[in-house]
Amino acid sequence: MIEKSLRQWFRPVVARQKRLYIMNKLALYWLVAAFIGIGLVILDKLSNFNSSLEFSLLLIATIIASIIAFIKSSSIGPDYKKIARSIEIHNPELKATLLTAIEQKPKDFGGQLGYLQERVIGEAIEHARKHNWIESIPTSRLIWAGFSNFATLVFFLFILSQLNIPSLSHKRPSSTGSQPAARSDYEILVSPGDTNRELGTSVVITARFDNKVPDKAKLLAGKTDQDLQEIPFPKNLNDPVFGATIIGISSDMVYRIEYDGRKTQDYKISTFQHPSLERADANIVYPAYTALPPKEIKDTLIVG
Repeated sequence: MIEKSLRQWFRPVVARQKRLYIMNKLALYWLVAAFIGIGLVILDKLSNFNSSLEFSLLLIATIIASIIAFIKSSSIGPDYKKIARSIEIHNPELKATLLTAIEQKPKDFGGQLGYLQERVIGEAIEHARKHNWIESIPTSRLIWAGFSNFATLVFFLFILSQLNIPSLSHKRPSSTGSQPAARSDYEILVSPGDTNRELGTSVVITARFDNKVPDKAKLLAGKTDQDLQEIPFPKNLNDPVFGATIIGISSDMVYRIEYDGRKTQDYKISTFQHPSLERADANIVYPAYTALPPKEIKDTLIVG
């Protein structure tokens, strides 16, 4: 475990690394699911089989895999050595100082670091103050990962729309021999509805229409219902599902769907953040040969 005074400088990089991990995992899972769906579509065209069960299984498996990816991203501890190597590659002037700093551990039972150990850690912290370590994971990678998320989700939803799902027209006729009348009103299922998300993560919003499907729909989102802004909310071909990804949520939000002069209720996205260090008191005990008395520093994050 690295020293607390150094660990706080890693937190932004760790958060960005987790965000990149979940976006890459989701894009991979959705792409794999899309290719499985292509196989089902081909089988459907060749044998004209009923794909309702396969559709359900594929959708459920994809949702479960996505949930597992979210859970795993929050449970995996940061690999500080890997992060340190990435930072040093981006900042070659460190010359292994950061790797050396994170490996420092107290040698005495009292948990005190030696003078040279504190000096190495201090040099690493001084570098962090003057340089933006978070750029060791470039913003361009996050943008590309977000684009991949959106593209693979749209591709997956498009493939699902091509499966042969039984419709109302396949139901058994009534006793009078007439077909049941098709319902003309809208039925919409908004996912995920009200939800909780960690700050900096993404949320996928979909609206599935049954029976009647509008030509277009709008996703409006913002911090409050007074400053809602429109977000692209596409639908492919005859797909009854509209979808979009809100990337990097930075605060609580509300959103709703508008279509053909109608609108859904306002849904809330609540955010949370894992605990962080807000206060630390330092007790400094100098080596006996210095003849210096112990020193206490209240409310500090840096000990120099």
